[in-house]
Amino acid sequence: MVYTLEQKTFLVESYFRNGTKVDGVWTYSVQNCME
Repeated sequence: MVYTLEQKTFLVESYFRNGTKVDGVWTYSVQNCME
């Protein structure tokens, strides 16, 4: 898949926004971003 810069920016922002803190450790799920 080829993404435009705008799409990449959105994915990265979504990735960090969807982070969850588990036992004091931040975890990120790429799968959650893509949904």
